[in-house]
Amino acid sequence: MKVYRREDDRIMIFRPEENARRMQMGAERLLMQAPTTEQFIDAVKKTALANERWVLLFLPSVLSPCFLNFHLMIKLYIYIYILK
Repeated sequence: MKVYRREDDRIMIFRPEENARRMQMGAERLLMQAPTTEQFIDAVKKTALANERWVLLFLPSVLSPCFLNFHLMIKLYIYIYILK
C-alpha cells in the first residue's frame, strides 16, 4: 500500500480500491473472510494518520524508487524528511 504526502502537505493513498480488491482476492484464496472495500480503506486511512509523521513527500516519477538504488533512496528520503 503506497501512502505519500503531497507538496501541499495532504496525505494521499495510492489506488486504495484496487488494493482492497487485491486483498479480497487473496483472502478468498486463503478461505478467509475478506473486509469490504470501505472497511479496508477506512483501516488504511486510520493507519496512515496514526503514522503521519513517517509519511514522506512524493518523489517525481524521474526519481521513482524503482530507478534508484537502495542506499541513494534512503539518503534522499532522509534529506526530504529533514527539510520538512
